[in-house]
Amino acid sequence: MVTRIVHISDLHFPSRDETVAQVLQDAIVQKQPNLLIVTGDLANHPSMWWLFKKGRWIAAQGWLSEVNQKLEGRLTILVLPGNHDVLVFGLTGWCWPARKAFSHVFGEWYRPGVYLDAKARITFLTLDTNPWAARFSAEGKALRSRLNRLKRNMERHPEAAQIRTSTKILLMHHHPLPVPFHGGDWLLQTRRVDRLLRFVAENRIDLILHGHKHRATWSHLRVGGTSGEPFFLEVVGAGAAMKKSDYDPRGHNLNLIDIAASGVRQIRQFFKQPGGEHFDEAKPSRAEEGVSRLIQFEFRQPYRVRRLTWRVQADEEGDGRNELILEGLVFNRSADTYEVPLPENDVETGEVQPYRPVEISPVELGGKLDQRKVNGKDRTCVTFTQQPTDQTAAHVEVENYDLNAYAMDRREAAERGLHDTERDYMELLLTDPVEELHFEADFPDRFRFRNARLEVLEPLERPDVVHQRLTHEFSQVVQADGNHLRAKLSLPPPNYRYHLSWEIPPASQTTEEWNAAYARRNRFEQVYLALVSSADPGPLNAIIEAFQDMYSALEQRISAAISAATSVSILDETTDLSVMVCDRNSAAPLKLRLVFWNRQTNYPGVFRDFRLAIGEGNAGRAYKTGTLRLFDKYLAQNNPKANTYRKLEDGPDHVFLLSVPLLDPVSGFPLAVLNLGTSSAPHADFMRALKKQDFMELAGAMHREPLTRLLFAAGLK
Repeated sequence: MVTRIVHISDLHFPSRDETVAQVLQDAIVQKQPNLLIVTGDLANHPSMWWLFKKGRWIAAQGWLSEVNQKLEGRLTILVLPGNHDVLVFGLTGWCWPARKAFSHVFGEWYRPGVYLDAKARITFLTLDTNPWAARFSAEGKALRSRLNRLKRNMERHPEAAQIRTSTKILLMHHHPLPVPFHGGDWLLQTRRVDRLLRFVAENRIDLILHGHKHRATWSHLRVGGTSGEPFFLEVVGAGAAMKKSDYDPRGHNLNLIDIAASGVRQIRQFFKQPGGEHFDEAKPSRAEEGVSRLIQFEFRQPYRVRRLTWRVQADEEGDGRNELILEGLVFNRSADTYEVPLPENDVETGEVQPYRPVEISPVELGGKLDQRKVNGKDRTCVTFTQQPTDQTAAHVEVENYDLNAYAMDRREAAERGLHDTERDYMELLLTDPVEELHFEADFPDRFRFRNARLEVLEPLERPDVVHQRLTHEFSQVVQADGNHLRAKLSLPPPNYRYHLSWEIPPASQTTEEWNAAYARRNRFEQVYLALVSSADPGPLNAIIEAFQDMYSALEQRISAAISAATSVSILDETTDLSVMVCDRNSAAPLKLRLVFWNRQTNYPGVFRDFRLAIGEGNAGRAYKTGTLRLFDKYLAQNNPKANTYRKLEDGPDHVFLLSVPLLDPVSGFPLAVLNLGTSSAPHADFMRALKKQDFMELAGAMHREPLTRLLFAAGLK
């Protein structure tokens, strides 16, 4: 998970540039942040008009509310007062009354003290650097009483332990460091910065965000002491966001900060020149970029990895076995805990199995996998009891499966209702600083990778935003050789999505063959989907007769398998039989729907609502592959490929389930899936006695007389 923060400052209502205000609003919305931080000077100076819902603060509040509305109310906004918010013309007055009024107007957006975003693992510390009173001065002051109060609030917070291990961001208005080359700091600087720096060092603050000087600064400080390990602090100032005059020579400014839950962060600055139509990212020089990556890799982040490899081995069914290998894992500093969250697999359809350890070494580091719930989601971390260092770097190798993740041809992609039936992909949200990132993909022999490309995307779930400069930088790293695909990236920046995609091969059928097959299948599906809401005796009777044929054939085979003198009855209250067809009116991915279930009177809600994505569950995989599928609860527990069963909510829990796809004799397309299941262990033993050949012959029998009955009831021959 990556949390995105937009940092702006010094809006200065009403002396704003209206054209910039609109472009800035659009830029913030386009970047899809989780949080918007405004570090002061929202208005030119306080007034009493807020009592009448008018004036500068109300205008600033309205502008921010518009941004939030455009982001559908998902935005968390944090603001704090600047000297212009609490002093007349930003120079003179008693601050306390204006600060109280500011707090009333902006409500929960102004959170002095400690605010913990537990989901993002980020703590925001808001420090008011305005003095108690001022006379012809815009200076700030780091008051001892406020710093002590902030420290107490952290120590006494209910989540104090989580705060200590979170990313800590100090928000203030005045700049704590001089801003060189842009005029003196007389009447502007922060006094008693020594107190502030001591607070920052003793509480290991990671990042300071400020405004005030109207210049977009970005400084790196290595903070060290006589005891403990040094750490890196970044001080980032936002220039004037929309003021008509007195803005950064590079233009109006916003800062973009992406922070992973592990603490890995990426900072970028954007500027809009006068007359420009949008905010452009400042491109660092090679020297600046090299120094920034070195600092990030060696000091700023909690850990680093020499090589990260993601290897996928896909089979004919589109299941991918993932190997994730971290070589040369080292923690940069000692900590209370040593843990590395493993990437979350990003699949459009299908099921992601949990990680399983292959190798975690050396053993003296005490490495293991820790699976836990984080904000309602299953997450896996690699944890160590001892610190991995340069002398004892860790090696981690784990594996898991993405079931039903990849398409072998375009017909299959269309059948599953994929968003893009032309291209498939593997994608990694990189939240670790790594020296090398390797992608490797091995597909079935008949598969051929074509037109493969690598794109670097912003860390957003939606929409897909390509980072053009980084995409161009890594455009030549992809190598495709038949059914093998490789890509190697050196020093890839973290907190981006690395999207490796390829062209899905065309299917063997012609368009005419497809259209004819689709028309027959659509007719079949429409007839049987109508059973959900009606009781047409024609198709319903055909289903019942088809099941009677299946009962007879199955019982005969079970009797023969267990050498029973008399026929064996497998039909009782534990047995359920059902038919599923594809509901093409469902949202992507397309889903199978129950249209008949012999126990629907017992579970009417489940019968009406149960849907299963094509390729998922026992029936979904039978439909997708066109082959018979067996689920055996006792044999599937240690086999990820077999354990694809989906239990009906509040329905029976099957011990054994047989899913038979009914294939159109004309086109070969799957028309429906017949399911026979039991929640009875003895009846499961009966079915388990059958051999593979018995099930194959049973499937063949179902494609003779029973399928003919169903086709006839649907008006098909």
